[in-house]
Amino acid sequence: MKLTCLSISGGGGRSYHSPASHLLEMEGLRFLLDCPIDLSALAAFAPVPLTGGEAGLIRAVPRYWSPTAAAAAKAGGVDAVLVSSATGMLGLPFLTRLPGFANTKVYVTEVAARIGKLMMGELVEMHREFVRYYGPDTDGLPKWMEGEKLNEFPSLLQKAVTEDEGNGLISLMPLYSPGNIEECMQAIQPVKYGEEVCFNGIFMLKASSSGLELGNSVWTIKAL
Repeated sequence: MKLTCLSISGGGGRSYHSPASHLLEMEGLRFLLDCPIDLSALAAFAPVPLTGGEAGLIRAVPRYWSPTAAAAAKAGGVDAVLVSSATGMLGLPFLTRLPGFANTKVYVTEVAARIGKLMMGELVEMHREFVRYYGPDTDGLPKWMEGEKLNEFPSLLQKAVTEDEGNGLISLMPLYSPGNIEECMQAIQPVKYGEEVCFNGIFMLKASSSGLELGNSVWTIKAL
């Protein structure tokens, strides 16, 4: 068994809530434990509408940082994703829209799945305000990410803008679309607290209430 930390809680000590995520390898299978977004990158972008106090901020459509999604893609895929909270699924559409993750199974409690879908929808609506102000985003690299221009911005973005060759994903990405959210929800298998799910004929998965927030869970993985 091997457990690898992909991102730490709070995005490295910053004030934006982002749950920790890990990659668990057991019996030749890979389990991704949560797939959040680190929203701290948004602090580098100017809010809209502009008020004149945005010196040093990027005046453009934001990019979003999901180090977990980038790390999982770089690892070559996962067999299943176990989500423990609504915030722990905000980065899932980044993964499920990639061809290599089309058959990945995602397990999350019914309540967390509903709340997570609402949160993803709210994030898309917020992003639309930036698009209305700055114009459509581009699939290619925006001008502020090119060459020496990146050196003018906070170290957070300089760290996040790292391209992972060969997996079609970079750490700072355009936000997903409502269609991506629906595709993500199709990959989800909602479970009830205490419900046991057999995975791949090898493991039994069970979500128990963590007692922290509505829908949050602690996962138990037992070999058969």
